[in-house]
This record gives sequence, C-alpha cells and structure tokens, in this order.
Amino acid sequence: MAEKQSSTSSNQETDVLEPDISCGYTETCKPKCLQKFANPKVYLLIISLCSIIQGFAVNGINNVNISSYERRYLLSSRNSGLVASFYDIAAGITVVFVGYFGGTGHQPRYLGAGVASLGLGCFIMSMAHFTSPSYQPAAAGLTCNYNSSSSGANCAGSEDDAFLKNYLYVLLLGQALNGFGGTCLYSLGVTYLDQSVSAKMAPLYVGEKY
Repeated sequence: MAEKQSSTSSNQETDVLEPDISCGYTETCKPKCLQKFANPKVYLLIISLCSIIQGFAVNGINNVNISSYERRYLLSSRNSGLVASFYDIAAGITVVFVGYFGGTGHQPRYLGAGVASLGLGCFIMSMAHFTSPSYQPAAAGLTCNYNSSSSGANCAGSEDDAFLKNYLYVLLLGQALNGFGGTCLYSLGVTYLDQSVSAKMAPLYVGEKY
C-alpha cells in the first residue's frame, strides 16, 4: 500500500514538473490549430527564415544604402558611419540585458519580441524614404564643397532642406530596434533550439540554422 502511494506521489511530481510545450500567444490563448507547429522542425524553419531576413536587411540593404542616406538626407560622413555602426552599438548594449532576462525568463516571448522589434526597425527605416519629399537634385540648389572637411560634404541649401538632417534620428531608431531584435535572435534563438532537442541532434539543428 505504501509503495503504491509513493509511486502515485512520484507520478504527480513528474506531472507537475513537466514543462508546458503547447504553442500559443499567451497563457490563456493557445488555439488547437497551432499545436501542430509545436515541434523543433517548425521552430528551426521559422528561426532560419528570420535569420535570412535579418542578414538581408541589416548586412545587405542598409550597408548598400549608406551612401544614398548621406546624399539624400545631407548627412556628413561621420553621421552616415554612425548609422552604419549603430546596429552593433545597440546590440552591444542590449546583449547584457537580453542574456540575463532571457536566461531567467520566458525565452519564446523574448524571441517573439525580438523578431517584432526587427520588423519594426526595418519598417521605420523604410518609412524614412516614403515620408520624405521627392528627391530632386537639379532643383535643390545645393552648393557642396567636398574638400573642405574630412567629416564629409559641406552643403549649403535652402532652409526647406534643413529638416532632412533630422532623418538621422529616424535611421538611428530603426537601427537600434534592429540591434535589439538581432541580439534576441542570435543569443536566445540558438540557446532555445539547443534546449528543445536532444544532445545528439542539437549539432545538426544548429548547423542547419547557420
């Protein structure tokens, strides 16, 4: 009788300690249609697609457009270099907090917030193009001296074009959000993938991600 009670209590403890692997948005919103996606293969596919998009947007489009940002928004070479490097600056600042809170908190939620931040950052940087007036270099009336300073071109234009320099802060905000999202994606994404599969299959899944 005592052995049955001990086995029953051990089973109850196992049930209590068993982690919740159900897929959903919140603790109370877990639709049944999403439960078929609660497996490591689907997670690997999603995290790989996010990594591809992040690399394409941050290391591809943004770096290629740095010279265009400099001409379009009348930025100096120093400011355009700040835009290019602000992703790494934001990632270096937030990696400490993401590593600490992500290790003690709910990792999938931090990953979701990181991917959302990455998408928002790309959206903000693209909105700088759509919200600024049409680029008309012939009608701008700018007089630029490219040899006057090592910090970039010294352009004198109309007062209506002066506000274009304020788009520097829009680009920095977008890069900051991209830095936070990339930190969550690469620091927590691999860790959560390693925890979701066996030790034998972990190298295969991590290798397929990269």
